[in-house]
Amino acid sequence: MLAVLAATTDGIDLGRLLLDLTLMLVMAKVAAEIFDRLHIPVVIGEIGVGIVLGPSVLGWVRTGDIVFFLAEIGVIVLLAQVGMETDIDELRRVGRSSLTVGVIGVAAPMAMGYFAATALGESTNTALFVGAALTAT
Repeated sequence: MLAVLAATTDGIDLGRLLLDLTLMLVMAKVAAEIFDRLHIPVVIGEIGVGIVLGPSVLGWVRTGDIVFFLAEIGVIVLLAQVGMETDIDELRRVGRSSLTVGVIGVAAPMAMGYFAATALGESTNTALFVGAALTAT
């Protein structure tokens, strides 16, 4: 993992990287606080900050290998935290009903999207994409 970080620092302005990271963190925290007070999921504000600061809108923060690497570390830490907070006994108590709801909630939109796209003459890949998109929403 350190080799990846070392390999990606060639030609990178670390001062700019720290400024970009600070800007992202501060703005995401501010947006999260605002959205929380408005009773809107904070993740929407955080994603919105990424869109606004990134190359699509203002272009203030440039993404690169190091930012992607740090994002992966963040995802790993987040998932590890979820695992550490998981109560196995609670999962066992609600296991069957939650599994049923989960399977229906994923399988039904996936199947309906796939079959609808196939009926409209779309390719298998497109039909799978439509099904996955419906599952995600």
